[in-house]
This record gives sequence, C-alpha cells and structure tokens, in this order.
Amino acid sequence: MTATSGTSRPYRALIVDDERLARVGLRAMLREHPEFVCVGEASSGPAAVIAIRTARPDIVFLDIDMPGQDGFRTLAGLEPSIRPAVVFVTAHRQFALDAFGVDAIDYLLKPVGRQRLAQTARRAVQFLQRAPASGRAAGTVRPGSSGGGSAERLPLRDGDRLLFISPSDVRWFEVEGNYLRAAVGQNILQVRSSLNAIIPQLGAGAFARISRSVLVNVAHVESVRPRHNGQFDLTMCGGGRLCSSRRYRAEVRKLLKRT
Repeated sequence: MTATSGTSRPYRALIVDDERLARVGLRAMLREHPEFVCVGEASSGPAAVIAIRTARPDIVFLDIDMPGQDGFRTLAGLEPSIRPAVVFVTAHRQFALDAFGVDAIDYLLKPVGRQRLAQTARRAVQFLQRAPASGRAAGTVRPGSSGGGSAERLPLRDGDRLLFISPSDVRWFEVEGNYLRAAVGQNILQVRSSLNAIIPQLGAGAFARISRSVLVNVAHVESVRPRHNGQFDLTMCGGGRLCSSRRYRAEVRKLLKRT
C-alpha cells in the first residue's frame, strides 16, 4: 500500500467491458497501482449490477457501449447506497458530457495508456479519500465541489469539439442566450452549458458571481472600480471589462475582501 491513498487498505476496483482483451489489459495496468485491488470483472451491464451488489467495489472502470445494456443504464439500475465511484473507459468521444453529468471521476479513451491511467488513478484516490467510507457513491461527493477543490479539468463543448480545460485557465463565464461564453486565455469559447451546471465543478472561492449572467475567476481580476449606483466595473487580467449588477454587490465586496 502506498502513502498516496492514505488508507489502511487498497480500494476495491471492478472492471466492466464486453471485450475480454480490454479487461485483461486494464487489469494488468491496474496492478502497477497498489492503491487499487481488482475484485472482479464483468462482461455486460446486468453482470456488472450483480458483481457490484456482491463485491461492493469502491470504484468501477465501466465501458459505455455494450450490447443489451450500456454503461449509463447500468448505473441507473443501481441503488444509490451501493453505487461506486465511476471511471468510464470507452472508444467513443461523444458520450463525455453525459459521463460527467453523472459525476464520473474521469473519461478514458481506448486504447488506454499507462501515463493516462496513472493520472486517473491519482484523481480517483483524491476523490475516494473525500467520499464517506459508508457509501462511496458517485453521487455522494461530486468531483470538484463538496470536497473543497475544483475539478482538474472541465469538459467544455465548443462547437463540434470537446475540450478539457483547467478551471484556473478560465478568466470568466458569461451567459449568451442558451450558451455560455468562456474566456480562456485570449480565446472566447461558445460552450453548450449553463452557469448552474458549471458552478458545482468549480472550487469554492475560486470564482465569484457578479451578476445573474457573469461568473469571474477571482485570480484573474486586475482591478475593481465602484460606480455611484451600487455596481462595479471589473477589469480583467489579459484584457476585458465586466460590470456587476446591484443584486450581486455583496458578492463583489466579498471578492474585494479576499483579494
């Protein structure tokens, strides 16, 4: 057992994939991570449900596209009290947003490389350390929210691209119709999401809501200038100026105290 996990025993892992070679390969790579012990395999969704109810794994490495019952339906068939943390392992990119919508820890694309799996293992350990020992359900602790830190990467769909962005690189989010405008570096992305969907994935205190439609990264605020009507003008590092609303002036004042 390594000191990385900070537990007295390895975390119990289950591998679910309809391809035998994929299960064998992933199991072999998991042996390189003593913080996990594989307690079983399943080749279908119904078999996975039985294995989870029997072995009670802490985490499941779950394929999505399986005959008969896909990974999402498999999760939906589990009682919340026994639902383990989830890492999706798939050959398909198009399900990534749906995967994070059910609080998956990570989304691995096949073929899985050792370096990429090592990154996932670190994230999984951090997640499991925060989750209550009595029930490490994927919905119990949302990655990057109730654990007190932000998600390492945000899945943001920009047009036909799915981008994985570090929250610290986002300067602000702004509502634009049914989309969000995300200022990332000097680029503006048009993201298919909402502020209510984004906020739980951000670290507490890292972002401040300055109006109903604008969320700013506190670390990227260069200066704040008050207006006479209770609003504030915020100048952002790297360019850009935003205006707060009177309704959120208390949030801006908290921002000023923190910075």
